[in-house]
Amino acid sequence: MWVRDMTDEVGIADPEKAHRNALSLDAQRIEYMAYIWGGVYRMESTWWRRFHTAVNVSAAVLAAIAGSAGLASLVSHTVAGVLALGAAAMSSVAASVGASSRSTAAQSAAIANMELKEAARRFYFTAAPYLPFDEVRKEFDNLCAHRNRVVASVPSTHLPAYRRKYRRLKAPLGQRVDLDELMEKRREW
Repeated sequence: MWVRDMTDEVGIADPEKAHRNALSLDAQRIEYMAYIWGGVYRMESTWWRRFHTAVNVSAAVLAAIAGSAGLASLVSHTVAGVLALGAAAMSSVAASVGASSRSTAAQSAAIANMELKEAARRFYFTAAPYLPFDEVRKEFDNLCAHRNRVVASVPSTHLPAYRRKYRRLKAPLGQRVDLDELMEKRREW
């Protein structure tokens, strides 16, 4: 990963330069991981939202067909009953899975990771090269605390259908990321 070395531009002493560059590199790693996880959570949110819509629309269609079949004398009452049971089953699946709340939680996690990404970017572009070193360390500690809050608050992701399809997620600069390796890194992070 490329680290922009701006310490020469602002005239910082050599011993501090290595420390600032190390902190900037760590901030760039935080930014990169937050970017990846933000994308993963956005994909999961989309999947759960689509699942929720599909199940609810299917239940509504089955209920409408069962209702019209029950009123019509063209179809037997057994068919209408089976369709009504199918609609009830679809409704119970929609309620028990909680896809809507999962979608909302994944969207919140995506937003939290994007905020973390922007905080890391702000650190290595504005704080690390220009602030006094004691303030840089304090800002980096704040960034790490922000990262810890985000990691602790987001739900674990499972990516039900996308796990196979998007096994290798696109990352910035054309890099590829393996989701299984990413899950292991997240646990160590």
